[in-house]
Amino acid sequence: MVIKENLKKRTSFFSLDVFLPVTVCVILLIVYLRTLLPGVGYMGDTAKFQFIGKVLGIPHAPGYPNYIILNHFFVSVFPFGTLAFKANFLSALYTIIASLFIYKSMRLFSVNHWIAASITLAFCLGKTVWIQSVIAEVYSLNLLYTALVVYLFVKWHLSHQDRYFYLACFFYAISFGNHLIMITLLPGIIYLVWVTDRKAFLDPKKIFSVLLFILLGAGQYYYLIWRSLDPTSTYIELQANNLSELLNVVTGAGSRDDVFRILPFAQYLAKIKKFAFFFARELLFLIPLPIVGFFSKKRNSLYWFIAILFLSSLFFSYNYSIDDIWVYLIPCYYFLSIFTALGIGRLYDWWVEKQKCPQIVYAIVLIPISFLLINFNRADMSRQNQSQLEVEADLAAIQQNAIIINPDYDNFEYFKYYLLGEDYEKNRNIHLMSEYEAQNYLADPENLYKVYTISQEEAEKFTQLGYSAVQVRNELYQIIK
Repeated sequence: MVIKENLKKRTSFFSLDVFLPVTVCVILLIVYLRTLLPGVGYMGDTAKFQFIGKVLGIPHAPGYPNYIILNHFFVSVFPFGTLAFKANFLSALYTIIASLFIYKSMRLFSVNHWIAASITLAFCLGKTVWIQSVIAEVYSLNLLYTALVVYLFVKWHLSHQDRYFYLACFFYAISFGNHLIMITLLPGIIYLVWVTDRKAFLDPKKIFSVLLFILLGAGQYYYLIWRSLDPTSTYIELQANNLSELLNVVTGAGSRDDVFRILPFAQYLAKIKKFAFFFARELLFLIPLPIVGFFSKKRNSLYWFIAILFLSSLFFSYNYSIDDIWVYLIPCYYFLSIFTALGIGRLYDWWVEKQKCPQIVYAIVLIPISFLLINFNRADMSRQNQSQLEVEADLAAIQQNAIIINPDYDNFEYFKYYLLGEDYEKNRNIHLMSEYEAQNYLADPENLYKVYTISQEEAEKFTQLGYSAVQVRNELYQIIK
């Protein structure tokens, strides 16, 4: 005898709402693995996030404790590949999981199955999202938290089941341990809670739960104090020995002056042009469709929720003056992808009404195919191994018992990856020193370590101080007294 409930569950496994998102995940897994950064490279921050989890270090502000702990567990248990590969692959997994919630959120907006799957895939194959998914960085995890929190709040709004509210608030609080840009979601969340159940603002149970979640989220940053006070810590970029220092690190340390800085009017115009370029580069030929999606139907509370999320995220990014601001726009691209899907759905409904040809929906798969073809060479990191080969060749020439004078930031982190992440510092007794420290060391008549620099300019400085600089290979020089 077959129980109807079980039969319904078995049949639902083969529904489009299971088949299509799983297919999206499989495609993304294949594409991301094919284009994954194979080892060390791309930039210094990438190398840092490749080893920071293993050594439980402290990177630049605000510290990213959530990312580091998750990274630590993953690189400890995942059995395949080098440390760098594991950290890079973790970013891919974050985006792949995020794609499930992106698809599910679009379906909550009544977007057609095929349209939701195609736009989700196209979004994940956009240049910025794709690149951040194949290197070790915090932004794919931020995307996962954003997609998850939005899905849970929308689900709560539609179902009025409080378990989704509590889950949404919990993950929202926890997400601050990865990146503080999540604060830009707060205006939209407050709006949605107000229009869904304004009594929630006075509900003692909800207030207590939210406060508890906030404490849990903030508590993640105790990690920075723990690692700062631990004498075995090997990588500490910013000290947080007490609550005062912790607050300084978490609130951005030296980057606070870059937020809402008053600029000349010409620079604001230049920013508008730059942001227009970013959006055009990411959305490509889909760029008019979010407008179509927003104005296509009666705009209910959920429409305004996504619009507020987009505007608050855009407002913060526009007023944050840093060079790599383009990665901060990933949440904006996600919110626009929802309106894009709605816009395509509106055009599809119009076409079916006029032409009586619903099969046109299958042509929607051409959109992610186009994104794949256009962005493949832009996002492909699989051949970005020149920095890795150079550093490995330098270390092979240096062998052991040596000091390397601190190179530029990127190369510093590349070397740190090998010294700390691959244990060269412990096993081969190789260390990094500042130029000043190296001068003092060379002045000691009992120095036992060979001293190297990978900068010709640095080598010339030492020759002017009376030392000899012997070229070992390419830009690698040994400094001899």
